[in-house]
Amino acid sequence: MEYQTYLFRNERNTLNQAQVVHRAFMKASQIDEAHRFALKVIVGPLNKAGLYQTLLNKCLPPICETEDRQIRVEAPGQTGKQYHHIGQYETALSYLKQLLAIRQKIGDTAGLCPTLFNMGHIYRQRNEQNEALSAWVTVYGLAKPMGLAQAFEALERLAGQLNMDGGLAAWERLAQQMEKTG
Repeated sequence: MEYQTYLFRNERNTLNQAQVVHRAFMKASQIDEAHRFALKVIVGPLNKAGLYQTLLNKCLPPICETEDRQIRVEAPGQTGKQYHHIGQYETALSYLKQLLAIRQKIGDTAGLCPTLFNMGHIYRQRNEQNEALSAWVTVYGLAKPMGLAQAFEALERLAGQLNMDGGLAAWERLAQQMEKTG
């Protein structure tokens, strides 16, 4: 296992070698380490390659079963993302709501932002515009006091896609409007 990991990190930084390392962790009964490695190194390239069904059928189910707290936080989000990609929005939303509850329970405010951001996209695709905007305004409200640059960049891009003039200022105005009516 150490040799395979060495090869991956230093000589063969490929998806095939990553899968070899993952199998080595599994054979060594280092299951949680295998799951962490898969989430960190394997899931992204498979997702980018469009292998959503492979992820849903083979990779993610055992990861979702783990008892490790950190893995249990990330696995539902990855699963929801794959369901989103294949157009099963209700199932995707179910996983993201599960992740949202976990993040709220453990106090992961920064982690709430990408979860709510993704939920907003699903709401939008389901033509639930008010829910989408509410999710994104919540992201803005969470990101603002923490200065989360990545969330601000995503909201800025989204404002352009939604033809909202003013970028972050538009989110601020919308947040104030929703607060008044809410």
